Formats: sequence, C-alpha cells, structure tokens
Amino acid sequence: MSSQEPKSDWLYQLKRKMLLSILGVLTVTIVVTMVFIAVKLRDTLVNDSKVRTKELAVTIDSNLHHLMILRAPDAIQKTLEKIVEENEAVSQVFILNNQSKVTYSSNKEAIGTSIDQYEEGSCRVCHTLAGTAPETDAIVLDTDDETHRNISLIYNEEDCYECHGSTATINGKLIIDRSLESTYSLIAGIELILIGSGLLCLIVLVPLFSRLLSRGIDKYILEIATRNEELRLLYVMVESLSKTLDMEVLKGIVIDIFKDILAADEMVLVLARGQHDYSASVWTSASGKIERKKISEDDTENEVVQSWLEGTLNVTKVSADVKEICMPIEKGGQRLALVVARKGDGQFDRVRLNLGAVISSHIAVAFDNARLYSIAITDELTKTFTKRHFRQCIDHAFAEYQKYGNKFALLMMDLDKFKQVNDNHGHVAGDAVLQHLGEILSHSVRENDLVFRYGGEEFTVILPATDAKGALFVAERIRAATEAAVFEPGTIDLKLTISIGVATCPDAPTVHDLIVDADQALYAAKHQGRNRVIVSDKKYEYS
Repeated sequence: MSSQEPKSDWLYQLKRKMLLSILGVLTVTIVVTMVFIAVKLRDTLVNDSKVRTKELAVTIDSNLHHLMILRAPDAIQKTLEKIVEENEAVSQVFILNNQSKVTYSSNKEAIGTSIDQYEEGSCRVCHTLAGTAPETDAIVLDTDDETHRNISLIYNEEDCYECHGSTATINGKLIIDRSLESTYSLIAGIELILIGSGLLCLIVLVPLFSRLLSRGIDKYILEIATRNEELRLLYVMVESLSKTLDMEVLKGIVIDIFKDILAADEMVLVLARGQHDYSASVWTSASGKIERKKISEDDTENEVVQSWLEGTLNVTKVSADVKEICMPIEKGGQRLALVVARKGDGQFDRVRLNLGAVISSHIAVAFDNARLYSIAITDELTKTFTKRHFRQCIDHAFAEYQKYGNKFALLMMDLDKFKQVNDNHGHVAGDAVLQHLGEILSHSVRENDLVFRYGGEEFTVILPATDAKGALFVAERIRAATEAAVFEPGTIDLKLTISIGVATCPDAPTVHDLIVDADQALYAAKHQGRNRVIVSDKKYEYS
C-alpha cells in the first residue's frame, strides 16, 4: 500500500458534481445527488464486493483442493469455520455435493441438510426452470441485511477420480455468503450527510458550507478508498500464499509481503525447525535480495529469537520508537515463524501495522499447510524426504535443466554391511543407526540440497547447481563423517562405513539414465571394497 492516499478519482469527481449542484439549484440538486449516489455507489461497491468474493472463492477453492487431495475432511471443515471467524463480512461458507446435500459448512448444524434449488427461496432466483442452467453465479439475496452470494463449481479433476470416479463433470458447489451491511451503512452515512448539508445551506453561507461539506466527503472518500486498497492487497497476498506448499518458496513470498506492507528497510524471517532449532533469512533494502543468516549471540535478533523459542514471546512486540516490530506467527499453539522488521528512517505507519496483523493469520495458515505437507513427504524415522517425493523432485530438477540449463548432481549411497547390524543387534539398533545416519546426511549438505531415504539403508541426495567436482567433495564429506561416527555410543559402539555413487546432469541425457548411472557407480564402489566414492564416467553419444 502506497504511503500516499489511495487514488479514487471517480469518487472525487462525484464530490465535485455534488458541490456544483448545491451551488446551483439546492433542493433539486440534493434529490438528484442522493439518487445518483444510492444507485451509482451501491452498484459500484456491490460489484466490487462481487469481485472480491469471487477472488476469495478462488483462493478457498485452491486451499480446499489441496486438502481434498490429502483427504483431510476435518481440515476442510476447520478451514470453512476459520474463514467465517476471521472475516467479519463472511456470514457463512458451505459445500453442496451433486445431490444438493450440505457436506461441509461453517455452521455445523447445517451439515447433512438437503436443499431443493427449485423450492428454496434463495435458490429459485437463479434456478427458475428444471433442466436449464442458472443465469448467473453470483446474486444478492433479499434478506434483512442483504447478502451477496457467490457460487463456485468444484470440477471433477484427475486428482479426484479415486474418490469421485471419472464420469461426473462436477463434484459439487462452493457457496460463500458475504454480508453487504457495512457497504450499505457506508452509503447511508453519505446520504445522511447530504440531507443535513441541504438543511444547513438555508441558514449558512454557501461558500463556508461548501468548504465544510467538502472536508466531510473527503473523509468518507478516503475511508472507502483506504478500505478498498487494503482489501485488494489482502486478497492479492492471500492468493499468492495459496499457490505453493514449498517452504522455501513460501519463505520468499512472506518476506516480500511484509516488506511491501510495512515499507521496511530490513526483514528477518526465522522458521522453526524443532523445539529449539531454527533457520533464519534476511532481506535488506540495500542488498535487495534474500540471504541465509546465521544469528550469533552478539546479533540484535538473538535475544528476541531466544524469547520466541522459549515461548515467552507470543504476541506482536513494537519498540518504543516504533522502528522495530517482532511478530510471532503461530497456529493452534504451533510455533511456525518469527518476523522481525526494522525501519531505518522514520517510523512504521500504524495503518500498515494493522494490515500486517490482519495478513499474519493468513500467513500462519499457509505456513501450517506447508508444515503438514512437509510431514507428509518426510520419512518418520530418518527425517529425510520419502522416495515418492524423490521422484517429483528429480523430475522437477531435470525439467529446470531442460528449460534453464540448471545442472545438478545425484548421490546414491548405501550403508556397508548394514544387514549384519540387524542380524547381530536387532532391528531396534538398526533403526537407531538409520536415524543417526539421517542426521549426518542433513548436517553434511547445504540448506537447499535435498536428502531422501530411497529404501532400507539406501539414501539419495540431489545437489542443485553442482558439477561432478562439487558432488565428489560433498560425497567425500558424507563418507568421512559416516566413517568417523560412532553409532549407538555407550551401548554397542558401532563403527560403520558407507559407499557412494555419483552421477551428474547434463552428463546423463534422461532422469532414468541419471539414476542408473548413480546406482551403477554405487555398485562399483561396493565391488571395489566399499567405504569409497565412485563418480560415474559413462559417456553417451548424442545425435
């Protein structure tokens, strides 16, 4: 949001018309102006409400799509309830299946009820005749406080076939009811000002009255424009947050959102990685880029981060000079992130701080969704990624190479003589060894490298932007760390080694070839005596 007043030229033109009319024929002008405002302003704001409601429907539908794929009915229900709790204007949200039965609703009492679109009064506005499609997907219901209803179709996509089959085109409807009470109250307030000003014009000098009226209208115009701008920004940001479940991508989006909202000169984003562990990233207006940050005991953020980790910082904290803000991001008691923003010159604007507080709840939902997705693709024992996720990541890495030329390397590794651990010491000890190895691998690679449990005691690592020389260096570091480690210290004190095969892209022309080359290099390492790294030297002829 710009520090200047939001532009609302059409509203200011409306004000000039009203003032000129008052200076002309007072009585007629008041009547004409009231009619004009009642019609023009109502239609404009209602249409704007329709657009914002539809944008909200698209965002909600995107989030529900992810939750439906994950088969999380409780999360879908909680999401609908949360939308109504956090959005005062939204009165209800519910989903109808193909039999017009309410399957999910922000009002739990409505779940299970059926709606006949040709009998229900709120439905017959659109469903006028059986067998014909409705004329519109958005209407204004004639209720006590008038409600704007948006209907979005939930289409049957390929991801849905497992539950819904492939014959149906539509799985149901997402319906959002948004109250227009605040919009009409705003219109009524302006109309009251006009009526009062007309009476005062009879006894007060027109120039003085015109000046006072102009200031009064400006106040409402600014309020309308400011609210409209805040709402527009809110929907744009929520939409961008809903487009990814990747924590790294989400991190960049969140930093961009807060630096724009707060007009900050420095942003630090701290992400929780366990009870007492975290990672931090920093952005400054001077560098203009996001970089990894290691917070030492001397850093100004250290005290705040420690308070946050200990649970003593759980509400937004603004410094006395309003130049620093510390905002914890939590959901359901789950510590997710900490946002630290600083201002070099001047102070943070209170309006911007309020908008930041509003968007923080949406960011908490985005981070929590990303956290749940991370759990779904993470091996529970070793805390590395699963084999299923490996396939998605290596296909994506290869696609990035084909599109942008971004080379990468693949490590395929296997613990030497691991079967003897299970045979001699049992599977509990074997699991402890694998858990320890997962920690070794995670600490031996960079933050953007990806570690996967490929199966049993076999692991893989994808190294972005890495050639054969760099991959060999990382592989040797893993091999040396594994050889130096003592597994199950103080009990059975195991010493183990690891064999590693390395292959690189673009040396391999396809993903399949890359995996085969790394696997064959691993086999060669085993064959040549184990506890070594072999880089694939296979050559391909390209036509």
